[in-house]
Amino acid sequence: MPRRCYVPACKSNYDSEIKKTNTTVTTFSFPKDPARKNVWIRAIPRKDWTPSATSAVCINHFNDRHVVKYQVCVKPNGERQQVLLKYPKLTKDAVPQIFKNLPGYLSVDLVPERKDPEQRRIQLEKQHAAKIEQFLLSDNINGYDNFVNNFKNHLQNLSEWSFKVVEDGVWCYVLNIDHQTDCEIQELTVVCSVNIRNDLGVKVFVKGNEISYNDLRWLFTGTLKLTKWSQFENLLLRYKNVPHREDTVPEHYINKAYIFLEKAHALLNDDHEYKYKKYLDSILQQLKMLCQKKSKYSSSVLLFAFMIYSQSVPAYNILRDYFFLPHKRYLQQLSSGFNVSTNDSTSTTHYIEHLASHLTEREKYVALLIDEIYVHSHISFKNNNIVGMAENHPTQAAKTVVTFMITAVFGNFKEVVRLYPVNNLTGEELKHAALETINVVQKCDFKVILIITDNNRLNQNFFKNLVSGDTFCNPLHSNMPIFLTYDFVHLFKNIYNNWLNRKDNLKTFTYPDFNNFEHVKQARLEHIRIFYNQEKELMVKKAFKLNRKTLYPNNFERQNVKLSDNVFHDTTIAALKTIPAYHETADFLQIIRNWWDIVNTKNIVKGIAKRNRFSGPIHSMDDEKIQFLKKFLLWLEKWSTLNKDGLSKDTASALFRSTSILLKFAEYSLTTLKVNYILPEKCETDNLEERFGLYRRLSGSNYHVSVRQILESEKKCRLRRLFQSVGAGTISLKDALNYDVSEVSDEDISDFAVILEDSFHLEEVVPDEAVQNYICGYVSHSVLKSLSCSLCEQLLRVGKGCGTGDVYFDHLQRGGLSVPSHEIKYVFNQMASIFQFIITSEDYEKKFFQYSNHKNIITKLTMRRLQENDFF
Repeated sequence: MPRRCYVPACKSNYDSEIKKTNTTVTTFSFPKDPARKNVWIRAIPRKDWTPSATSAVCINHFNDRHVVKYQVCVKPNGERQQVLLKYPKLTKDAVPQIFKNLPGYLSVDLVPERKDPEQRRIQLEKQHAAKIEQFLLSDNINGYDNFVNNFKNHLQNLSEWSFKVVEDGVWCYVLNIDHQTDCEIQELTVVCSVNIRNDLGVKVFVKGNEISYNDLRWLFTGTLKLTKWSQFENLLLRYKNVPHREDTVPEHYINKAYIFLEKAHALLNDDHEYKYKKYLDSILQQLKMLCQKKSKYSSSVLLFAFMIYSQSVPAYNILRDYFFLPHKRYLQQLSSGFNVSTNDSTSTTHYIEHLASHLTEREKYVALLIDEIYVHSHISFKNNNIVGMAENHPTQAAKTVVTFMITAVFGNFKEVVRLYPVNNLTGEELKHAALETINVVQKCDFKVILIITDNNRLNQNFFKNLVSGDTFCNPLHSNMPIFLTYDFVHLFKNIYNNWLNRKDNLKTFTYPDFNNFEHVKQARLEHIRIFYNQEKELMVKKAFKLNRKTLYPNNFERQNVKLSDNVFHDTTIAALKTIPAYHETADFLQIIRNWWDIVNTKNIVKGIAKRNRFSGPIHSMDDEKIQFLKKFLLWLEKWSTLNKDGLSKDTASALFRSTSILLKFAEYSLTTLKVNYILPEKCETDNLEERFGLYRRLSGSNYHVSVRQILESEKKCRLRRLFQSVGAGTISLKDALNYDVSEVSDEDISDFAVILEDSFHLEEVVPDEAVQNYICGYVSHSVLKSLSCSLCEQLLRVGKGCGTGDVYFDHLQRGGLSVPSHEIKYVFNQMASIFQFIITSEDYEKKFFQYSNHKNIITKLTMRRLQENDFF
C-alpha cells in the first residue's frame, strides 16, 4: 500500500484519490539527518506535529529542480545517455516548498538557479557575436539600387546635408548662407559635397577642391567605393562642419567682437558717465586673452585675482574654471616681495604710513586694541625666516600672539599694526610692547587716545605697570591724554558669567534699586530658568530668545556674547514683567540692558530704527545717555558697599573703570576735539575678534592656528587693502607688490662680527656624508637649472647619476641625482658651522631671532667668512 502524504490538505495516495486517478504519487521519507529533518518540519505548515518513521511527503510539494528523475549512464562505447529512474530521488538541498491546497503565502517561490559564470560568459559572447553578425549583415550595401532606395533613412540624423538624385548618381551637399549686418543675403555657397556614382564610387569635394585618396584612407581600403552604410554615415559626419572660409572659425568672430568692444571702450573717456564701464573692461580683458596664444595679464586682472585669492582660495579655484585668471603660484610669486614679519618694524612702518596718508585728520585719532590669540606651538621656516619663536623668550616656541590693532574712533578705519608672539607674557613685557607700538603708530601720523583690552589679570597688571590712574600722558603729544579702558563686550559677558557662578541654588544678585539706592532688591537667575521651562514646549513664546544653551552654557559657550544678550534681551525683560514675583529680576535686567544699549551703539541710526532712546550716538554731555551712565556709576558704588551677592571684585572694578572712562572720553571728544558725536562701540574689541576669526578662516577654518598661518593670513589682509588702494589709483600695482622688500645690511650682522675675526676658531660641523651629498647635490641641481655654463657645472658638481659608493645616496638617486663638488660641500660645512655656533650660544641665539631675514643673515655671514678664508 503506497504511503500517504502527511502535508495538510494534501490527499496524495489516499484511497479516494487513487480511485479517481487510478495512479499513485511518489513519496519521500523524512531525512535521517536531524538538522535536515527539522528544516522539513519547519517548512511544512503543520502545527505541533512530529513525523513518525513512516511519515512521507509527496513529490507534488517539491520544486522540479530538487527532483532527480534521470540518471546519466555511460555506454561501453563512451556515449552518455540519460535513463529515467523508476523511483525519483531528491537533491541534498530539497525542502518542501509547494502547498497548492493551502493559502498561497505558505508556498515559497524558488529563486532561479544562478548559472555557472563560465556558462554565462559563453552565453554573452554568443549574444554579442550574434548582434555583430546581424549588424554586419544589415550594414552591407547590396548594390546601387539598394543605396538609392535607402540612403534617405541614413540622413535623418544628419540634417545639415541636402541631396539630389541625378542620372549617374547621388549628390549630398551642405550649403552656407552669409548675411550682412542689414540681414540681406550676400552669398550662397556649397561648403562640402559628396558624389556617389552608380558603381558606388565616391568623390568628396571641399570648397570646390576634390579630396585625394590619401586623405580618405582612414575610411576606405583599396578603392574608393561604398560597401557599408557605416562608411556613408562616417563620411558625412566627418565633413559636415568643415570650415569653408575664415569667418567660420570661432576666433574670427571673437576677434571681431573684441575690435567693436574696444572701439566702444575708447569712446568712454573719463568724462563719460557709463555705469557699466568696469564690466566692459573685464569683458575686454577676457576676450583679449581668449585670442592670445599666451596669456598676458593686465594690472586690472591681477588686481581682481589678488582680491579674490586673498579672501578665499577655494573660491578663486572655482573662478579659474570659468575665467582667464593667473595660477595661484603666479600670484604667490608676484607677491613674494611683500612679507609680514613679527620683528620687521621698517616694513610695518612703511605700510602704516601709506594707510595714514589717505585718511583725514579726524580719522587719525585711533584706539589701540590689544588681545591675544592662542596658537599651536610650532616652529617652521618660511620666507627666509624661522617662524614661531616667542619674542619675549627667543629660545622658546610661542603659545600666544598678542595682536595690536588700531581703529579710528571717529571713522571706520581699522588695521593690525603689530603681531607679537609670546610665551608666558608678563604685564611689564606687555607694557614695553605697547609703548613701542604706540611710538611706531604715532610716528606714522596717527594719534592714540584709547587703549582697550579685556580685563583679565595680565591686562590688569599691564595697566598698573603703565600708570596708577585711568589715563596717562601721550608720549608724543604732551597735551593729549591716553585713556585706558576695558572691552565692554568682555564686561557684558562677565556680568552674566558672574551671575552663573553664584553659589546659591537660586543664583541670586542682591542689588540696590536704581531709583532708590536705599532700597535693596534681588535678581534671581532661577526665575528666568523657570520661565524658560514653562515655555520651552510651546510653539509661540514670549521669551523666544531663551534656550538651553543660553541658560546652561558650558565653559566654551560662555565666551559667546550672544548668550548674554539673549538673557538681557528686551523680550526676556518684557516676559518677566508679566509675572509680579519676577519684577525685581526684570528690573535688574533692564538696568544692565540700558547700559549695554548705550555702550554698544555702533551707528547713528540704530536708536532710530529700534525706537530706543539709549541706542544712539552721544551728542553732548547733557545727553540723556550721559546722565544714565553717571547714575549707573553711583549705582555701582552703592552695590559694591553691600558686600554680598554681587559681582566679583575684578568685574565690578573693571565695569566702574570702563564706564567712568567712557564719560571722560566723551567729554574730551565733545569739548576738546569738537566732534559732533561719539559712538561708544569704539571702546570695544569686536574688530580685533573679527580679525582673529578671519585668520582662522584663511587658515582652513582651524581654531588653533600657528604663528606662520597668522602671518600668511595677515599678509593676505594687507595685500587686499593695498589692492584697494591700487583700484583707487593711489598706488601702482608694482609698488604694492614690492612694498616692504628689505635686504640684510651690515648693521644686521654686526652683532655676529666675532665670527668674522681671524682669531676666532669656528668649530667645524661634520655632517653625515650621505646627507651632505644629498643636500649639496640638490643645491647644485637647483642652481644649474638657470645656468648653461659648462665651467659653472664643473665647479658645482662632479657628475649626475653616477655612483658614489654610499648606500643611502645611491639608493635615492636612481641614476638621476647630482653628485656635488668638494667646493659646494665646503660652503655647506661653513654655513652649517656658523648656524650651529649661533643656536648653541644663548646670547647669540636671542640676538639672531630678534632679526628678520634669518636665511639672508646666515648667507651673508658665510660669504664674509669665505672671503676671509680666501675661498674665492
